[in-house]
Amino acid sequence: MELNLSTSAYVWATVMIVGILFTVYQIFKAEPDPFEEPKRARNKKGEYVGDDKSTPKVNEAWEGGKKPKRGRGRPKGSKNKPKTKKNV
Repeated sequence: MELNLSTSAYVWATVMIVGILFTVYQIFKAEPDPFEEPKRARNKKGEYVGDDKSTPKVNEAWEGGKKPKRGRGRPKGSKNKPKTKKNV
């Protein structure tokens, strides 16, 4: 069996297309988004679930088991700074 140039070009192109498709699949396959905001956990009735204090490392009130961090109260560098008392 003799391998000519046109057959090897088709094989090369097929391998490249399969590689690109596999890479795209790995990027877009269904995984939880790490930047998605956590949601409150709910029971079957749709009510919020409270935290179980007997498990200190897991917070059952939030899906994923971790409470989100709180942000700053005001934007950094904003003009509405807290008022200070002036010396009289």
